[in-house]
Amino acid sequence: MNKSAKIIISVGSNHDQQAHIDMARKYLREAFHGVSFTEAIWTDPIGLVSDRYLNMLAVADTPTDEVATKAVLKKIEELCGDTRQLRSQNIVNMDLDLLSFGTEKRHIADWERPYIKKLMLCLDISSSLSHSC
Repeated sequence: MNKSAKIIISVGSNHDQQAHIDMARKYLREAFHGVSFTEAIWTDPIGLVSDRYLNMLAVADTPTDEVATKAVLKKIEELCGDTRQLRSQNIVNMDLDLLSFGTEKRHIADWERPYIKKLMLCLDISSSLSHSC
């Protein structure tokens, strides 16, 4: 019997942001049944010169292993039109980062970013009454 793992995904776009976020939501719903999303918030770019980002978090359970889960996220980025060529021009149609897989944190530096901390509060059911998400 496969055991499912809880995953948290950081979702962001700096180009045609709302359309790409909506597209990512659609594909994530298809890939991970029961996925839920935080609100989407605007943030300034970190480490590059570009338009502002629209970011949100997604949380889901997956029966697949981490390698297969990352492959699904990569495919969704590609379906959203993300390419290396665009990224070389600081255009990010879709960036999906696996922040956690089960109890293991990934992208450790991202956990310290203010917008990630804010959106994480939205995932905490006990905090949802005191925070606008």
